[in-house]
Amino acid sequence: MHFPVWQRRYSPWRAPATFRNSSPFCAPRQRRSRRPWPTSSSSTRRRGRIPMTMETQAPTFLEERRLVRSALARGIRPRQLVRPSEWAADHFMAPLGPMRGQKLDFSLTPYIAEILDCLAPDSPHTLVSVKKSAQTGVSTLALAWLFCLIDTSPDDMMYVMPTINAARDFNKERLDEAIRLCRRLAGVIRPQRSRSTEGSTTFNKKFAGGNLVLTGANSSADLASKTIRYAVGDEIDEWPLDLDGQGDPMELLDARQIAFTRTGSQKKLELSTPKRPKKSSRIHRAYEAGDQRRWVMPCPACGDGIEFRFDQLRFERAPPYNAHYVAQCCGGIVEAWQQRTMVTSGRWVAHRPGPGRHPSFFINSLTSLLTSWDKIAEKYWSSRGDPTQERAFANLWLGECYEEEGQELDAAKIAAAAEDYPRNVVPVSVGRTILTVDTQGDRLEWAVWGFGPAPTSIAVDQWLIAAGVIEGDLETDAPWKELDDLGMRRWPHAGGKSWPVDLAAIDSGGNHTSRVYRFGYRKSRWRVLKGSSNPDAIILGTPRRVDVKDRFGRVLFRVPLYLV
Repeated sequence: MHFPVWQRRYSPWRAPATFRNSSPFCAPRQRRSRRPWPTSSSSTRRRGRIPMTMETQAPTFLEERRLVRSALARGIRPRQLVRPSEWAADHFMAPLGPMRGQKLDFSLTPYIAEILDCLAPDSPHTLVSVKKSAQTGVSTLALAWLFCLIDTSPDDMMYVMPTINAARDFNKERLDEAIRLCRRLAGVIRPQRSRSTEGSTTFNKKFAGGNLVLTGANSSADLASKTIRYAVGDEIDEWPLDLDGQGDPMELLDARQIAFTRTGSQKKLELSTPKRPKKSSRIHRAYEAGDQRRWVMPCPACGDGIEFRFDQLRFERAPPYNAHYVAQCCGGIVEAWQQRTMVTSGRWVAHRPGPGRHPSFFINSLTSLLTSWDKIAEKYWSSRGDPTQERAFANLWLGECYEEEGQELDAAKIAAAAEDYPRNVVPVSVGRTILTVDTQGDRLEWAVWGFGPAPTSIAVDQWLIAAGVIEGDLETDAPWKELDDLGMRRWPHAGGKSWPVDLAAIDSGGNHTSRVYRFGYRKSRWRVLKGSSNPDAIILGTPRRVDVKDRFGRVLFRVPLYLV
C-alpha cells in the first residue's frame, strides 16, 4: 500500500507496526530519549547545551519574592555611622611620605584622631580650623575625612587650593594615588575617561551620591556657582584676600553651603601653615576665634600637663646638637627619646572654651614624631641673620606668624626734614609730575604731585605742586570738561620753562563709576584706578579690561582698570 508524501508526513493516521516495519516507504523510527539533555559530555559540548541543575534553574515565585525583599532591605537600610578616625585606621592608605602605601598609623600622629571625629556627619560642629607647621601629617587627614564621607555619607563636596595649578598638582601627586590605594573605594569613584562625560576628570571626581570638585581660590567660576555640603580649604593663608572684585574667596566658599545651614549638616575644614602677619593671617584669626586647643602631655618628671614650646628647647650651636627640652612646670629635663611616650600619651585641651567657639587646633613640629628636635635646631641656626629664612623657619617649623621688627618713625624728625618751596611751580629736582583725582558725590578733588630722586639716599622725594576742587553736578559735562583742561595744563618750572602733566589718574569708586569710565576712555595720559582690599596686591600691575554697557546690556567699549 502506497501513500502520498504529504499524507505520510502530516496525516494523523499511523499505519500498524507490522506495516511500518515492512513498508519500504516507512523506515523504523528511532526511539527518542526521555532525557532533556544528551548523556555524553562530548555531545553536550558539541551541541552547546548545559544540563539543568538546581543552580541553573529559573527561580520560583517564592524565591523571586525573597530576592526582591532582600534587595529592597539593602536599599532602605540606613548607613552605619562610623567614626572617621576608625574608618581611616581601617581603610585609608597614606599616598605620600615614609608610610606610603600603608594604613594610617595613629601611633605616629595621635593628634589627628580627634580632629577627624569633630568632622563626623553626626557631630554638632560645622567648622574646624587647624593651624599647623610642616612635617606634622595633618594634611593627610583632609583626604581621609573626604574618603570616609564618600563611603558613609556621600554628598557634593569641594577641595579648594590656593590656585588652579596647585589643585592640578594636588590631584596628580596625592588624590589620584590615594584613590588607587584605597581598596574600600574601589569602583566607587568613577575612573577618568577621556571621551566620556560620565567619568571623572582632573578637577571633578564623580561617585554615587555626589562629586568632589577640585578648584583654586583664584577661580571665581567654581566658587560662585557650586552648591556643596562639605568643604576643605587648604593653605588658606595663601588665598587672595579679594577675588576679581567679588570679595573674599572664603566668603564665596561659605555661600556655597547656605542651603545646608538650616539643618546644620554642612561641614568645613580649614587648615594652613601661617604665611602672613597676625593681622592679615586667615588661619591665625580662625584659630583665635575658636576654642584654641593645644596638645598637652604629661611631664615625665612631675606628671603635670605641658605643651612643647620652642623657647624651652635647648641645643648646642654645632652638631651633634643634643637637643633636649626643659619642662616649664618643674624644670625637669626631657630627653629626645622620651618624646614618643609623651606625645602618644597626650590629649587636646581647649584654652578658651565657650559658646560660639568652634574647634580650633594648633600643632607644630616639636610635637611631631615625623622629624627630630636636632633637625629643628639645625634649621634654627641656618636661618639666623636672614629675615627671609627666619620667616620660613617660624612659619614652617614653629607654625607661628612672623612679625618683622620695624623701626619706629619719629614725627619730629620727619617734620624737620620737610622744606619750603613755592606752590604752583615745579621744583628743579622733579623728574615726573602726576595729576591725581578723587571722585566725590558733588565734586572732584585733584592734586598735582612731583617726584624726583632724593639727594642723600636711593629713595624718591615727593612734592605737592598744586591742589584744588572742581565743584558741580558730575552727571553733567561741565566738571569733566574743566578736569580735561586741567590735565592739559602746563605748569611753570623753577628753571624758567613750563612742565606738562606726565601722567593723570582718577579713582573710579563712588556713585559715578560709569561716568569715570566714559571720561577715561581713549585718553592715553589718563589711568582709571580702583582701590584693592588686598594689602598684598601689586602697587600697580597689569590692568584688566572692564566692559562699559548701555541700558540694554550691549557692550559699548572696554576700559583698562588698574587695581592699586
